[in-house]
Formats: sequence, structure tokens, C-alpha cells
Amino acid sequence: MQALTAFVAIGALVAIGLGLIRPSLVLPKRLKPSRLKAIMAYTMLFIVAVASFPLTPEQQAERDRLTAERQAEKEARAAVDKAEAERKAAEAETRAAADKAEAERKVAEARERDAAEAREELARMPVRKIINSHRYIEKAEIVIPHVNIWLKPIDVFRSKDWLFMMSMSFNDILPAARNMMPDVQNVRIIAQASFVDKYGNSERGIATQLVFKSADLKRINFDNINGPPLLNFADIEKLRPGLREEVAAFCGDSDYRRQAGEFCQKAIARFR
Repeated sequence: MQALTAFVAIGALVAIGLGLIRPSLVLPKRLKPSRLKAIMAYTMLFIVAVASFPLTPEQQAERDRLTAERQAEKEARAAVDKAEAERKAAEAETRAAADKAEAERKVAEARERDAAEAREELARMPVRKIINSHRYIEKAEIVIPHVNIWLKPIDVFRSKDWLFMMSMSFNDILPAARNMMPDVQNVRIIAQASFVDKYGNSERGIATQLVFKSADLKRINFDNINGPPLLNFADIEKLRPGLREEVAAFCGDSDYRRQAGEFCQKAIARFR
């Protein structure tokens, strides 16, 4: 095979040389021989013969080695591409899981926030109902174990009328507090008033602070007991010194003293 290929290649070279001298010697007349045709035809034949010339064992081994290297490189590149694709897929999956977890966290936080707001709203409902129970209430707040109820300043002190007006507001406030806040231990009434100092200036302050025990409120029949007699159930936490004359006037009235005798005893004792 090698000999034949070599013979063809040599023959092609000879034909090229003859074609340069006399093309009709190497091409049939029907092809209209010319130098260009002869050179082109036998140059192609020479190239084919050389290309098909068998390789030596060393050349074949080198070719096989290069082929193996190219195949290994191709496979390595494919493995790298596959690993990169798997890494990107894993990252995308991790991001998706993180985004899902974040979305679930935000939903849980929103639900917890809504639940907390609902609980707060539910807790405020009784307080609002207490506030709405009487026009003299300024605000109400839960301060465990009390519910504190702040009364608006009724008026500048006018003798016994102030304590009477405050006690009359209890007819609505105390039943509302008892019904709306059954779990608190005490109801604290913080009564405010406008005081006039020696310079004639009016200032706002706490006149008295009374505490009613829930146990007493649960037992009181407010249809039969109202107004001044309710003062008898109060523990006096604070009583402003400036209230001395008003207490004396209130308790000096025989009718009020008969109705609120226990309160008068406690109040007068604080001024001694």
C-alpha cells in the first residue's frame, strides 16, 4: 500500500512536469489539454496520494495520543460545564428556598402583628366602653392589678358640690368598670380638679385618688346604692390638702354625712 501510494505521488509529480512542457502527453485530447488543467489535475492527485499515505507506527501513536488528549479535554470541559450548571442550579435552589423562607417569615410576622393588633384592640374595647360610660372620664388604662380611670376636672372647687358631683359619676363608671374588666383586682378613680393658688392662677392637679376593690363592686347592687353612699367602699390613696374645706363642707352636711359616713371618717382623719 505504501509503495502504491508513493508510486502515484511520484507519477503525479512527473505528470505535472510533463504538463508544463506538453500538456497533451498527460491529458486526453477530448479534455482540450492545457498547462493549467494539467497542473490542477495532477496537483490534486498528488495531494490525495500524500494525504492517503499510511502513517508510521510512531506517527499513528502520536495521532492517537493527540486524539485522546483532545477527547479528554473535551470530556473535562463537559464535566466542568456540567459541574457549573449543577452549581448554578444548586444556588438557584438555595436562593429559592431562602426567598420562600423569607416570604414565609414575613407572612408569619404579618400574621403575628395582626394577631397582636387584634389582641390589643380586644383589650382596648373594654377600656373604650368604660371611657364612653360617662362624660367626665378623660382616659382609662390598665395598670395591673388596677384599671385606672382619670376624671376630667369637674370644676373649680365649690364647697360640698364637688364631692357630690364626683360620687354621682360613679353611678355609671363603677358598673361599667365591673362589667368590662371582671379580671382586675381594683378600680382606681383619679379625680382631677382646677385649683386656684394664692395668686389667683388656676392649675390642674389630682384632687383625690380612690380605690374600689373588685370584690366589693361585684356585690354592690347599683340599683339600690348610688351617689354619695358609694364613697364608703373607697380606700383613699390620695387626698389633696387643698381639699380640706370641701371635705369639711361635704361631711358637715347631715344628709351627706349620713350617706357617706365611713368615707367622711377616713377623709377627716387624713387631715388631722
